Amino acid sequence: MTRGRRPHLVLVLAAVLVAGCGNPSGPAGDPVEARHQTVLNEISEMYSVYVKSHQKPPQKPADLVTAANKAVNPLSTQAIQSEEYIVAWGTDLTGNDNAVLAYHKSVPKEGGLVLLAGGTIRHMSADDFAAAPKAKK
Repeated sequence: MTRGRRPHLVLVLAAVLVAGCGNPSGPAGDPVEARHQTVLNEISEMYSVYVKSHQKPPQKPADLVTAANKAVNPLSTQAIQSEEYIVAWGTDLTGNDNAVLAYHKSVPKEGGLVLLAGGTIRHMSADDFAAAPKAKK
């Protein structure tokens, strides 16, 4: 490589580094929305793991708020324990893919992200949430 190309290489590398450094709170840049996304993803994972290991859905918060889950998912276990997030306990995950399984307590009035029983997280307005099927036991 010749000396005349080094400044060009430095500029290219700098551009690549800047382009690769995305906002850690998500594409929208909203840290609250990113937190909701994280908590709902963790609830989905914990709920699914519980169903697979116990051959039945969790029936109450204590089923997911275990020492092991607290160590791995402290944010979501605290959110469940404090009832900041509402979970449809006892929901069978099969056949309810589009039913609301979990959501932040503000969603019914303000809209926001909801976890569907099929594992999808979707943004809903308050009106969409009111009309959405709710998970059933």
